[in-house]
Amino acid sequence: MEEEYASLSFDSEVDEIEAAVLLPEDWYITQLLTAPKEEINKKKTGKNWVFDVRTLNDDPVYSGRRFRVWLPLPMEADKKLYDSQGNNIYDAKKQSLASFCKAFEGQAVGKEVSVSRGSIGQIYIIQGINPSTHKLSNNANAFMGFKPAPAGVIAPQLEEAQVIPDDEIPF
Repeated sequence: MEEEYASLSFDSEVDEIEAAVLLPEDWYITQLLTAPKEEINKKKTGKNWVFDVRTLNDDPVYSGRRFRVWLPLPMEADKKLYDSQGNNIYDAKKQSLASFCKAFEGQAVGKEVSVSRGSIGQIYIIQGINPSTHKLSNNANAFMGFKPAPAGVIAPQLEEAQVIPDDEIPF
């Protein structure tokens, strides 16, 4: 016969469960957990450079937050397109990628850009409604651009255990 109810005991009162704490909108020092990789975008019309970062902060409530960032890669069709400010889309995408690499201790020289896993830089974090949960959440805003980490900030050593694939995150 199957049990008709189940119960669990916690180590603290249910009323004491800590509410989520969102990051205030601001620039945050982040570390690349993964080297960027090319992935097809959601609309299957182009490709993105996709990478994961985590926040580095003296306040443990704000440190260690993980974000995934998508940077669109330039496509041949972009060469004929312009945004509302008159910027060529192809060049704007290249500029965004170069800015990211330079801000995260990488290279943007000649026709090549590169960046390494473990490097640090700053990303602007915003608050917005998550379309899946309809709740307020944080997101990395790549449209704000990127900044180098302040002088003197040293990237902590990354260990393999710190990089957890999304399908293995236990929540």
